[in-house]
Order: sequence, then C-alpha cells, then structure tokens
Amino acid sequence: MFLQHHLSDFEKWDIKILATDISAKVLTHAMRGAYDPKTVEGLSKEIIGDAFETKKTEEGRYQIHTSLRDKVLFRKYNLVTDPFFFKNRFDMIFCRNVMIYFDDVTRHNLIGRFTTLLQKGSPLFLGSSESLTTHRESLKLLGSSIYQRL
Repeated sequence: MFLQHHLSDFEKWDIKILATDISAKVLTHAMRGAYDPKTVEGLSKEIIGDAFETKKTEEGRYQIHTSLRDKVLFRKYNLVTDPFFFKNRFDMIFCRNVMIYFDDVTRHNLIGRFTTLLQKGSPLFLGSSESLTTHRESLKLLGSSIYQRL
C-alpha cells in the first residue's frame, strides 16, 4: 500500500515482497488480506480507495485488492534455524519487533545474515525498541531504527 501510494509509476515496478512468520496461523490470516474496520482507521480515504476492494467482505472487513496481494509471497520461516538460501539480494528488509525476543548472540547472527542479504545502500528497518550494538562497520544509522548497508 505504501509503495502504491508513493510511486507515481507503481505498475511499472517489478515488486515482490517476501512475508514470513513462524506461525502458520498468522500466515493464513495474513494471506486472506482482510482487515477489520478498526485496523484501517488511520489510513486516508485515498489509500483505502486505492488498496481495498470497493465492497467489504460479508464479515464487514476491508479486502485488499488482489493486485496488491499477488505481489506478496507468504512463507513459514524460522529466522533462527532455517537456512538463508535466497538467490537474489533484497532491496530492503523489515524485521520489526522480532529481535526483542532473542538473546544477544542470536541478534548478532541475524543482523549479520540480514546484512549479507541486502544490496549495498539498501535499508534495514528494525523495531523502535531495537538497536544495533554490533555490525557498525557494515551498517549506518539513517534514522530511528533505520540502518543502511554500506
């Protein structure tokens, strides 16, 4: 939704988003792309009009447009134990409010893995309560919880 709203030539971009979670239940819910009215309250009418179907679902939920949902690949994935086998580097990585559950060694290892997956100059977005104490030589702080791969 953010990219659709901010890129004037959105349809010309080859956008692919990998969305992962360790919970199959969470992924199933996310794949539906249906949001309660309270969830979309903070969005502008313009974004709601562009990103969601004109009719709500039978349950009164907002249904994301198929064209947006089709850009997202949902996968069950464990950041700690599953191998990182990705053939392409990422243009950006969002890992928000996940690492707070891990110990320092696991956080250090994840940041190292994320850094190698990012293209040079690409951002890594962390949660507001997460910060880096390692990998300062390969990541530069751009803003609150936003880092750039050097």
